[in-house]
Amino acid sequence: MSNFEDRLRRELPALADALNEARSARSGEPTRDAVSEDDGLIVELGLQPVRRGRRWPALAAAAAVAAVAAVIGALIVTSSDTTEVATTDPTAAQPDEFETDGPEESRGESHATPDSPDGGTEAPSRASDRGTEAPPDEQVPPEAPEEPVPPETAPVAEEGDPEHTYKAVSTGGSHSCAVAADDTVVCWGFNDAGQAAAPAGTYKAVSAGTAHSCAIAVDDSIVCWGDEDSADAPAGTYRAVSAGGSFTCAVAVDDSIVCWGVDSSWLDDVPAGDYKAVSVGRSHSCAIAADDTITCWGADSSSLADVPGGAYRAVSAGGGRTCAIANDDSVVCWESHSGEPVDVPAAAYQAVSVGEFSSCGLTVDGAINCWGSDAWGAADAPAGVYKAVSVGASHSCALAADDSVVCWGDELAFRLLDVPAGTYRAVSVGSIHGCALASDDTIDCWGLIHGSIDSPVGAYKAVSAGGTRSCAVAADESIVCWGLAGRADPPAGNYIDVSVGDRHSCAVATDGAIVCWGDNDAGQAAAPAGAYKAVSAGPSYNCAIAVDDTIVCWGDDVFGALDSPAGTFAAVSAGTAHNCALATDGSITCSGRDPWNANHSGVVDAPSGTYVAVSAGYRHSCAVATDGAIVCWGADDAGLVDAPSGTYKAVGAGSYHSCAIATDDTIACWGPRLPPAGVRWVRPVAPDPEPKQPEPEPEPVPEQPELEADDGVGTVRPGEGVTVLAGRADWYQGYFQAALFKLLLEELGYRVSDPAGLEMSPSDAYTAMALEDMDFWANSWYPGHYEWHDVELPDGSRVGDHLSVVGEMLFDGVLQGFLVTKSFADAYGAYTMDDLNNNAEALAAYDATDHVPGNGKAEIYGCDGFWTCDDIIENMIAFSGWDNIIQIIGDYDADFELARQDVDGGVPMVVYTWAPSLYITVLRPGDNVYWLGVENILDDSNPTGFERGEEFGQRGPDGTGGLVSIGPDQCPSAADRPDGKCPIGWLAGHILVTANTAFLEANPVARALFEAVKLTPLEVSQANVAQLEGAHPGDLAVRWIQDNRTRVDEWLTIARTAASS
Repeated sequence: MSNFEDRLRRELPALADALNEARSARSGEPTRDAVSEDDGLIVELGLQPVRRGRRWPALAAAAAVAAVAAVIGALIVTSSDTTEVATTDPTAAQPDEFETDGPEESRGESHATPDSPDGGTEAPSRASDRGTEAPPDEQVPPEAPEEPVPPETAPVAEEGDPEHTYKAVSTGGSHSCAVAADDTVVCWGFNDAGQAAAPAGTYKAVSAGTAHSCAIAVDDSIVCWGDEDSADAPAGTYRAVSAGGSFTCAVAVDDSIVCWGVDSSWLDDVPAGDYKAVSVGRSHSCAIAADDTITCWGADSSSLADVPGGAYRAVSAGGGRTCAIANDDSVVCWESHSGEPVDVPAAAYQAVSVGEFSSCGLTVDGAINCWGSDAWGAADAPAGVYKAVSVGASHSCALAADDSVVCWGDELAFRLLDVPAGTYRAVSVGSIHGCALASDDTIDCWGLIHGSIDSPVGAYKAVSAGGTRSCAVAADESIVCWGLAGRADPPAGNYIDVSVGDRHSCAVATDGAIVCWGDNDAGQAAAPAGAYKAVSAGPSYNCAIAVDDTIVCWGDDVFGALDSPAGTFAAVSAGTAHNCALATDGSITCSGRDPWNANHSGVVDAPSGTYVAVSAGYRHSCAVATDGAIVCWGADDAGLVDAPSGTYKAVGAGSYHSCAIATDDTIACWGPRLPPAGVRWVRPVAPDPEPKQPEPEPEPVPEQPELEADDGVGTVRPGEGVTVLAGRADWYQGYFQAALFKLLLEELGYRVSDPAGLEMSPSDAYTAMALEDMDFWANSWYPGHYEWHDVELPDGSRVGDHLSVVGEMLFDGVLQGFLVTKSFADAYGAYTMDDLNNNAEALAAYDATDHVPGNGKAEIYGCDGFWTCDDIIENMIAFSGWDNIIQIIGDYDADFELARQDVDGGVPMVVYTWAPSLYITVLRPGDNVYWLGVENILDDSNPTGFERGEEFGQRGPDGTGGLVSIGPDQCPSAADRPDGKCPIGWLAGHILVTANTAFLEANPVARALFEAVKLTPLEVSQANVAQLEGAHPGDLAVRWIQDNRTRVDEWLTIARTAASS
């Protein structure tokens, strides 16, 4: 799926399930379970809100590791949504109006909320963070915007618009493209990377990928647009093209295959020879050779299963599956890595398309059959006669017999623009929903959040839409909140303004005091004293306007958003990583950065002129000029800076869409591109309900047969018939373990969901397991994650009452400590932090080349200022009396790069780091660095007086913490201890498996497997490096199993034995 939708899925785990629930409710169907019976996909579930954790640092620039993205979001391996290019011709009319079938959906009234000082706009909030606590502790809119009409339930493919017909259609991650009858290309959907901004020209074919699209022009050249890393098309002439996740392949006119994209490793395996067709999937590609055989390759071709023999005329590579049409019109599908056959509805087919989670085939009589997961509705094809079909990540489209395009599945992009009719006086835009205060003081909301977006009835004065929650100030001055449950309840009292952040909210009381509630991990809920007029909450920080019109900001200063400008101001808006303020003279000043742009240009470059309102969004901002025009600037995510013409009074900049109140008091929203004329979005008509049948008596469970002796590899599959709901962490360092356990459980016969479908932060994960919405999670960091066991469930029980921690996967495998340049340490015998502090000769040698040479101090590379470890290190320095050591607190990745350069040059340096991580594959203990010892391990005395500093102690409950089993070859100070342990100075942590206890009791084989598996920090770290170099975690797990077959078979034998015990 696109970068946009990938971010949606990661930040809002409830999205897929809520979309499914809403779609089913509208069609009259019962809500589907998150697990499809046809596929193992598990859709992310709406659970308890995520307590914002400290951001896990990413390795931005280390030459030994290659270029690594500066933002963790860019490090996530996105899923592919490529499909086979429809083999007709392309064309399309400019986006006109959104065609629908059926009556316009009525909208109910909801809450009301107050105008905020900046015209009712509120900053968007990100619904989740990428890590746990610090390290281990942690789219053009219409010229005159019309009210978009949402897609409605349609009886199926009916006659389309005869004036707007198409030759071909291709569906990508969260956008689609089509070739119109006049040979132009038109695209619709999310446009965060420009993937839906089709260039002018005439074309023969088009292919929509994840965040880019490619088309073959009438002169047979290829033109690509969208993600610049994937859209750099080669010169030449071609007759077919397939755009994938981050890779594209084409069949040249000489029948050779040419591929390009961000992962150069694919180029090594592109097959030579003559080919008829090619299809690119998430992590593999397949092509049909001149002799009708199939060849597949990918980022790790050795891990791909053998393709079935035979003669074929079409092939489609998708997320983790491949399908092909044999010359006898039958379809053969298989799991791309395991080779396991996939069931396909029996029929004769003329075309097939494999998406990320589902597949569809076009029968010879023009009907569409789909199979796989229907969590997003992409497999719920409408009846009718069609010419072509294309399946993407979360929606599908088909070319109907009348040459119109019919699409079905996820429609989030268009629901964001489904604004209510009526007149309004304030608007607030959140991540994936918006709310507005009507002229009659009621509130209307639209879009999607988990839980109802219907606000409470009544009269209100102000409203604020956050990530998955909204709050309003009622007529009686109390605060009412709705949306995703579980955050702290709003405080009692009388208020004039409210603003919802990520996992906290703030309000201004009638006496001018600010009250905040919710998470306070970055001090965002610790409101400053004083009297204020208005407040704006960002993800984890806030800004407010005091009664003297100055601005005060507090909370997380990770991106410099707390840099309050001097002067007097009329309004302030806190965005994701930047804030913008409207001065009393009408000028705008912005502070902060663009978190996904290395030079941070644009987002804070406020335009000149005078304005009456401003709103800071995710990576862009918008303002209303004194003449009523809207001006937007920053990153053009989904066309968000392409503001509509007209005159307006207020504006709200969000994450995925923006909205404004026109001078006639109506609301206009923009962002995703609406489908053009001739494209219809349909939902199947709900079948008549059948009378409920009595449930059959349960059959007696047969006794389990005795297991035969294992052959060493294992043929017994005791898990057959059992579906396992697997999840994974929302930081990439946990992907490998999740993928590994999926494969191991599948070898035991279990049907295991894709862990990416349940990607969660710790608070969501443990609650999901407790509620039996997920069975296990192999990404628990203990002891830090035990706090999530204490969360209370609705029935009064604790989350931990329903969970079990199993095995020793990485016991004592989570390390933190200080690394020192090996050559320096050996030259001066500086093997502990105390040696560095107290050895005058060593200190002088270190000080000669450190951050501030000649000051008599040793500057060591410490932590980012927004992690917890920086405070712990300060406590260590005070506790141990290291008067000659100073911690450098800055950007960790930048500092680590300097540390790497020091080590490579033999220069003395000390740097804090942790394992498993990428960092210890660059600075390798025992090779070019040592772990430094700490002679006096920090207790809970908190010598610096930091808030909660007594929790920084590293000795542990039994007083033996800070010691790990690392030998003197990596930690020379271990040689000085009788127990031979390294006094690393930090409590060792464990990465373990946590599972639902009832699941374990019902599945002793799975329990035994979890208990048997043991990994090393280096193995996990090496997998992390490979991921950043382009490898898919599933491919890495396959290869790891191949390379460690004996060890794996030992684990499987232990697990199989448990079936008979």
